[in-house]
Amino acid sequence: MKRRYRLLLAFLAVLGYLIFFPRELSSALTLTPQAIFDLDVSTAGQAVDGIIPFVASGYAGFLDPEGRPLYTEKVRYGAAVSAEALINYDSVSTQLVLRNREGDIRAVIETRGYPFFLDDRLLVISTDRLRLREFTPEGEQLWSIAFPSLVTTCAASGNRTLVGLLNGTFLFLDQNGSIIFRFEPPEGRIKVAYGAAMAPSAEASVVVAGIDPQTAYLLEELKGELNNIDSFPLESELRRNIIITDLHSGRFAIEQEKGLLVLDRSNLRRRNYSLPGRLLSVAGHPGSDLLAVLSRDEADGYITLLGSESRYRGHLALPGTGAGTSIVWSGNRLILIADRHVLVYRLESV
Repeated sequence: MKRRYRLLLAFLAVLGYLIFFPRELSSALTLTPQAIFDLDVSTAGQAVDGIIPFVASGYAGFLDPEGRPLYTEKVRYGAAVSAEALINYDSVSTQLVLRNREGDIRAVIETRGYPFFLDDRLLVISTDRLRLREFTPEGEQLWSIAFPSLVTTCAASGNRTLVGLLNGTFLFLDQNGSIIFRFEPPEGRIKVAYGAAMAPSAEASVVVAGIDPQTAYLLEELKGELNNIDSFPLESELRRNIIITDLHSGRFAIEQEKGLLVLDRSNLRRRNYSLPGRLLSVAGHPGSDLLAVLSRDEADGYITLLGSESRYRGHLALPGTGAGTSIVWSGNRLILIADRHVLVYRLESV
């Protein structure tokens, strides 16, 4: 009899909790292994939409939306890839060879420096990191600018380029490479620019600078002026380049010591997430607020899914994955590039 009363009381307690403290119930999310591909085996010549450029695991090239390698090359010293072109270069080179998706030579640029793509725009930084140049896809120089201090970070969107310098200054350049805005962070005993990211529309940026304290700034361009919308000290003080990524729906992700900070510029809300190990890459899901985060500790790698309070949070361990691992979303596929292979997972509700 007493046992029945206990069961009845337990049932009433659970029912009362659900009535007075309701929660939205949602399906759990899981990553289901779907395919594995070898980066040494490519299918060059196929015309497909939704090309995925990548540089990871000692390779550079293009994948189709399902993760199949279309064209790949082993990285010699460094590589830069956009949706249309690939540059594989040596440590000391006077020529940069642009190849298309099939590996055919598209253009040759006579220059010294290290190339990189930002928003599919080709930029080359000089070997002394004091000069930046932009080139067209045909290899023609658009503009060139020299700086009084070493370049430590770059970001770009649309016709804007954001450059951070070792002296702590951030410079905003227009389509001609001319300086239109200058931001000098007021906080920090040591003035160094550590990271930057721009929203796709280029009207908002997040930059991180300084030590003691290290501070993040949300900047917005409005009516021809640059405005400091929000600033806050970070819990970590990383003395190296910091990963800052623009996410979907006006959010930015900022790397922290064994963690990640997500800033929503629509309401200035900040959320901190703990991670196993050091952050390597973060990618926002194209159709939701879900994030896929790649991190690595001393032994293994991990994929972490992060969402709102009602969404799945969990880790997928990746034992033995080496350096150079990278992740990207392709629809509801999560593509992992590691150890000369492409691993494809499907995001499912269960």
